[in-house]
Amino acid sequence: MRRRARFPHRFRTRISAHAPWVGSVALIIYGAIVGVACAEPAREPPDILLISVDTLRADHLGIYGDTRAVTPVIDALARSGVVFEQAQSPVPITLPAHASMLTGLLPPRHGLRDNGAWRLPDSVETLAEQLRARRYVTGAFIGAAPLDSSTGLDRGFDRFDDDMVARTVGGSSRVERPERYAEEVLSRALAWLRAVPSDRPVFAFVHLYDPHSPYEKALPGESTPGYDGEIAWVDSEIGRFREALDQVDRRWAGALTVLTSDHGEGLGEHGEQTHCVFVYQSTLHVPLILHRPGVLPSRRIAEPVSLVDLTPTILEFAGLEAKSTLDGRSLAPAALGGKLPSSTRELYFESLFGQLRFGWAPLRGIRAGDLKLIDAPRAEVFDLAADPHESVNRYDSLPEQATDLRAAILDVGEGERAVAALDEEMSHRLTSLGYVGALPEGGGMSEEDPKDRIAVYEAFQRAHAAAQLGRLDEALELMERLETDLSRSPYFYLEWGNFAALAERWSEAATAYHRCLALDAQNEDALLNLGVALLRSEDPGAAIEAFERLLTLRPDHVKALLYAGTVRYRNLRDPVGAKRHWTRFVELAPNHPDALQVRRALANLG
Repeated sequence: MRRRARFPHRFRTRISAHAPWVGSVALIIYGAIVGVACAEPAREPPDILLISVDTLRADHLGIYGDTRAVTPVIDALARSGVVFEQAQSPVPITLPAHASMLTGLLPPRHGLRDNGAWRLPDSVETLAEQLRARRYVTGAFIGAAPLDSSTGLDRGFDRFDDDMVARTVGGSSRVERPERYAEEVLSRALAWLRAVPSDRPVFAFVHLYDPHSPYEKALPGESTPGYDGEIAWVDSEIGRFREALDQVDRRWAGALTVLTSDHGEGLGEHGEQTHCVFVYQSTLHVPLILHRPGVLPSRRIAEPVSLVDLTPTILEFAGLEAKSTLDGRSLAPAALGGKLPSSTRELYFESLFGQLRFGWAPLRGIRAGDLKLIDAPRAEVFDLAADPHESVNRYDSLPEQATDLRAAILDVGEGERAVAALDEEMSHRLTSLGYVGALPEGGGMSEEDPKDRIAVYEAFQRAHAAAQLGRLDEALELMERLETDLSRSPYFYLEWGNFAALAERWSEAATAYHRCLALDAQNEDALLNLGVALLRSEDPGAAIEAFERLLTLRPDHVKALLYAGTVRYRNLRDPVGAKRHWTRFVELAPNHPDALQVRRALANLG
């Protein structure tokens, strides 16, 4: 889900006002930070600020070589800090990438492989938990629903601010997206940082979602919203945030600031406009900048590193030793002026998105130095030094290297220490989103290569974007055309039903949910939404069957209890059944927005 796509007037006004001197502001901020920090002794352990700008390609920043980029704040931060030129995400998907960032583990080991249905296992220790044990005050400020507290990433944070009000978007008042603009997230973070005690070190994690599609903001002086406009806006907001923070308390000038991203954006390369499906560098190569004036030198490091390195790196700066079981390694010695180990390191990456959502082949791979293998039905090997855009497949000409790299996938990624992370609750959450299957076996592979299905996926994405923007008739027409190609995917039919429900085409919605359930009989969202569609189609008897079927699968499903009680009370004149469902509903969700009204109805039932 995404926010309103209409270009905000307030942005046009503010960016045109600030654009002529935004670069000067960045230099002023930078000068103030460096001057203050060098005049005072470094704090030990340091305050730590980790900023993740979602969907930020490294090569769309000035410091990484984009001469057209409007990113003066990030560039100034990088020029006075440590720039890792070849940082790589292990997965081009928001939740599992951030889980790797905040645990030091690869996706097969922390168990999160996609957005939405996954929750971090309790056995996996987070960076925040380890820092809080070191007396750090910990806070997180989240920009969008993929990282909300239901994912388990809130563990270890004293304050986890994910309070997002769904925004009405597009031309339909029924289409909403739960997320927050960068200025709101940073405002919440600023207020918290101003109030934290001065006698304890602080760790703050800030997640900014703005560059995620669909794009709403334009570059200064331009009128068409685009990806680079989103990045420019986030850059200016980070500048205002840092300036405001430094004006209040100079302690933050000496903090360790880490700026990175979870993944990049395809922007049409290899046929992928956004991200999730492919594992080319367009979506894996991310920025990584470490900044601490007076402590870290200004330097650039060319060796490949991974987001899993962030947890051990931050732990070392905080004076803590990372556990040997982590997949990441500390970059602190290299950042302080030393060298990374000279031996070639194998970096694992994956995307199971196509398999889990549509039944296509999974994509896994290994990067070793400049060589990169993508294991697929039609495998690919690239020499990134000679071919950074991955246009020449050298798989056939490098058979020995390909064999070695493929063997490393099991050793590094899907080896003995990999976890399934599928407890009973997780299984329920997986089926609720219509995943095609559970985790794949190490050797199993569908014959459908995602490279052969990317045009289908892009058409599906266009339907999804149209629905997000309230163009529901357009979305539904596209879904009808796609049915032949995606008829094996319960996720496809779930989304089709959701689009039809938003358009209040209830019969079409019910049909789509039935088709989803024919492929995945335990799909919780399909059962719940089917009940609603049938009720709106004035078939309360069939509706209650759907709700009761869901309650058989999960007796404590809060919404199913609420809806089943309501149907029995209002439509079926069954006060006994209504009382049974509603009583359990208020026990489980006493603070639900409908709980007060339900209590009143229960009081009337006696």
